[in-house]
Amino acid sequence: MCCPPGSVRHEKNPAACRLCPPGSIAPGAGSTKCDKCSEGFTTPKKSRTACSVCLPGRAGPTCQKCSPGTWSAGGDPSSTVCTSCPAGTHSVMAGSTTHKDCKPRSMKPADLPKRAAPSGTCKGNPEA
Repeated sequence: MCCPPGSVRHEKNPAACRLCPPGSIAPGAGSTKCDKCSEGFTTPKKSRTACSVCLPGRAGPTCQKCSPGTWSAGGDPSSTVCTSCPAGTHSVMAGSTTHKDCKPRSMKPADLPKRAAPSGTCKGNPEA
């Protein structure tokens, strides 16, 4: 029995074929095993013949991890670049998978302007 591309013989029933699991391929008819995709790549939802889409958090021709400040849901062959976080937000980790990983930017005390309020006192500071 020769199984079609994307599938191999079923271990328990050699007369049947089984689809390769997501993230692995059988590129041609008659493949004897499913080969795992290279790091960062996976298979399209309906095809197991080519590792042609990026995993979530990755994009580009080599499916590299998204840089901090960007994200990618993955799974789309047209995802060539990671999406920037919305204005005023940032993700601190590489490989973010959703815009929800983008959090509002926070300022460290060293980033705050060093000037007093017009009255000469700090507003909102309980110690002032």
